[in-house]
Parts: sequence; structure tokens; C-alpha cells
Amino acid sequence: MASPPKSKGEIIQSIVDLASRTDKFTIVKSEDTDLVVEKKIVDAAIDKASGAEKVAKTYRAYILFDESSHEAKYNEELTESSDNVNFESSSRSNDTAGMGTMSFGRSKKFFRGRMFAHKETRKTWSSKGDTMPSKVIDYSFDVKSIRNPIENLVNESGWRLVQVLSRSEASYKKKGWFHF
Repeated sequence: MASPPKSKGEIIQSIVDLASRTDKFTIVKSEDTDLVVEKKIVDAAIDKASGAEKVAKTYRAYILFDESSHEAKYNEELTESSDNVNFESSSRSNDTAGMGTMSFGRSKKFFRGRMFAHKETRKTWSSKGDTMPSKVIDYSFDVKSIRNPIENLVNESGWRLVQVLSRSEASYKKKGWFHF
């Protein structure tokens, strides 16, 4: 006979312990959901001979435990931003000495919902002047490396992890006129 499902508090503590034991992600308790899982994938600045670039990427998951159905509602989020500045000098002739172009850009990407799979790897080297290139970005990320251990722990506790599309499905219901 199967043992009864663990309590919500026991599962939360097990996930907190998993985070501290594996050091793959951090856990934060929140007012509008039970747990927020966070993994900073990359946060790096690249100095280039022709400019600079800053790259940041973070994975988050929001977990709400429903004690009546023994389901852990799981909503995922991936945010990415990059900023860059480039300078290119023109040295075709003496007439254009000191002339060149400057460009800058900003990019932001945001995803929220259910990720069936997401895996990526990036390695970037940079060098300034005559120095040897050095690695400034080196990461490999697979969403399953975070979700699967949490899902296994939830399942072993007699609960079921359910991926949900909207953040509101993994949040406590708000009171009042406005429901976001």
C-alpha cells in the first residue's frame, strides 16, 4: 500500500534542501506563490577592441502547491537581455582620419509558460589589443536539469507536478477588482 502524500510544508522543505545540496538553483519564498526557483544562467560583460557587450539570462519557475489535489502548479519563465556598443574606425585614406561609425543596441526577450525542452550552450572569447583571448562567457543550460529533480521529488512525495501556461495559475488568487 502506498504511503500517504507528504504535507505541503515537507515538500517545500525538501525542495529548499535540494537547492542548497545541489547548488544548481536558488529558492525564494514569495507572497503570491509558494516558491520561486531561480537560476542565473549568465551575467557577463564583454570588453571588445571595438566596443562592449553585456549579456544576462535568468530562468525562474513559480510553484504553487494545491493541497486539495496534491498538485504542484509549475510555471516557467526565461528572461534574456543584451546591450552592446561598437565603434568602427575608417582608415581608408587620410581624408577620413578619425572618422568612423558607432552603433549601439539593446535586446530583451521574455518567455513565460510551459517549456517542453530548452537546451543551449554558449562559449565566447574576447581579446583586447595584443593580449591572448580569454573566455568571458561559458555556460550550458538545460531546463530539465532544474525541473526534473524537482519533479522527481514532488512525485516521490505523493504529489504531481503540473506545468501550467499562465503565471496566475501558479499564484494565489488576488482579492479585489483587479486580477493580474
